[in-house]
Amino acid sequence: MLAFQTDMSTQDLFRRYSQTISMALYNVTSLQGSEDGHTLLNWQAGQQPNLFGPDHVHVNHLVSRDNMKEWPTLDTYGLPGSGSSASASLTQSLGNRLRRKMGAYGLIMATLFFALHPLRAESVAWATERRDVLSGLFFLITVLIYLKAAEGEGRRRRRLLVASVACFVLALLSKSIVMTLPLVLVLLDLYPLGRLPLRWGMWREASARTVLKEKLPYLALGLAGAITSYWAVASNHYLTGIDKYGWPARIGMTGYSLWFYLEKTFLPLALSPLHELPAVVNPLEPRFLLSGLAVIVTSVALLALHRRWPAGLAVWVYYGIVLGPVTGIVHSGYQLTHDRYSYLSCLGWALLVGAAVGSVARGVATGVVRPRFARAGAAVAAAWILALGTLTWYQVQIWRDTETLWRYAAESDPRCSICQINLGYFFYRQGLFTLAKEKVELALALRPDRIRVHSNLGLVLQGLGDSEAAMHHLNIALARYPDDVSMLTNMAVGLIQQGRYAEAMPYLERANRIDPNYVPGIVNRGSALAQTGQLEAGLSYLLRARDLRPDEPQVRLNLVRAYLALARTDAARTEYDALVKLDPRLAQSLAAAFPLAR
Repeated sequence: MLAFQTDMSTQDLFRRYSQTISMALYNVTSLQGSEDGHTLLNWQAGQQPNLFGPDHVHVNHLVSRDNMKEWPTLDTYGLPGSGSSASASLTQSLGNRLRRKMGAYGLIMATLFFALHPLRAESVAWATERRDVLSGLFFLITVLIYLKAAEGEGRRRRRLLVASVACFVLALLSKSIVMTLPLVLVLLDLYPLGRLPLRWGMWREASARTVLKEKLPYLALGLAGAITSYWAVASNHYLTGIDKYGWPARIGMTGYSLWFYLEKTFLPLALSPLHELPAVVNPLEPRFLLSGLAVIVTSVALLALHRRWPAGLAVWVYYGIVLGPVTGIVHSGYQLTHDRYSYLSCLGWALLVGAAVGSVARGVATGVVRPRFARAGAAVAAAWILALGTLTWYQVQIWRDTETLWRYAAESDPRCSICQINLGYFFYRQGLFTLAKEKVELALALRPDRIRVHSNLGLVLQGLGDSEAAMHHLNIALARYPDDVSMLTNMAVGLIQQGRYAEAMPYLERANRIDPNYVPGIVNRGSALAQTGQLEAGLSYLLRARDLRPDEPQVRLNLVRAYLALARTDAARTEYDALVKLDPRLAQSLAAAFPLAR
């Protein structure tokens, strides 16, 4: 076989696999260099958008490079722009060691294949998901220290194991997707370390029990991370009920996910910010059936080849272990798959690609492979990397601003209702009500089961001046979800825009009783009170909203108006200055009141 000359070289490569990917992680975070010029992105994949008019607040998920201040540890560990000498030293050390094991060509190929792959774009370009990079860093440091501990003895070994467990804690705190790492460590002990024999009853052997006991701290932490993650998702009502997608559907989703990321690794086309979960998952539908069959065939083939090519089976099992929590067995959100879920799970494929190139290079050096074949292979590899880099560059551009993001998503998958509703939300915020209506109506036609979209359509229709149709759709949504604070608030917003303040107040009061910290309800209540002459009362609500969400531009906008109405110009100027920093375009609507600030 060309890919692996000897079993010993394969084991050496796998023994150092974390060093390969550690360098790749370092490089991938630098592939953009800087995101300067990127604007705030309005991301609504996790929930239906709660639309508000220009005079009302919409609290949304805002991401930008400035948000990175919440991840100070990124700079600490030498990721983009940090210049950390410790990180540089670590990278150089790992690179030198790996060149001896894999060869320079294999190392370069593995790094470039991982770093320049378009599946990495989402985790790098979207600031919120840079937790993938952070958790991946600690994940690999955990594995690296564990591998060091496996080579050590006595006190040094125990210290390394403690350090490895500590890094696993940091990885879990970064992102809970690393919860299955204890199983990865067991896999490494089976192959390539050979510390565990792969046979029935291995736990009866004292040496095997000792190795397995080492995993107990990792296992406890992994279970704690899984339970905490499940509780967080379930308590916020994000968990997808088994009554909606039963076990046959879950099995179909799992098979599709397992094949999706492998296919996109080697054929990264039709990527999207959101691959939407269909209303019904039929396991016999071609895309689910064929994916499931492909997974079964691949598993059987690698099992049959495991003695000749254990590396292939090891990577496949690793892939399934890491991807397991997000394949669909336990599901939350509106996605069928997310490109970013490939970040850790597909590390092994980069290793195999690099190992194959390294084997060819060794074959040329020993005369096994003819130079002309090697040159042809090198040309193909270079073209492949160039193509991946080009695709990645284009993929990163879609994260530049909200309009680009959702236009691309809606165009790449016209049947994605969430993509259409988010593009409609963008148009609504820009005052392009006709375009917003087109997108929201399309989203509702695609998924008529999403009754909440009627509330969004109601506000769009109100923006067009069709009050009767607006109230019709707002009432449809509120009838289905009478205790939903966003539905109550949207109904109030529709009434406020019609000048029906007295009728709007009961809805806002009810929303406030249900959730006292729901910022859109608080702001709209404060705004309504201010517009009906109760300025001091309205101001108190607006100040509370600012305390809860100081980074929300619409909160500042309403505060400026309230302070101007109260003739408190100094306070108004302070809020206006804050608004200019948060949203200069929105601040232009108030620029006439602050002529010196223009």
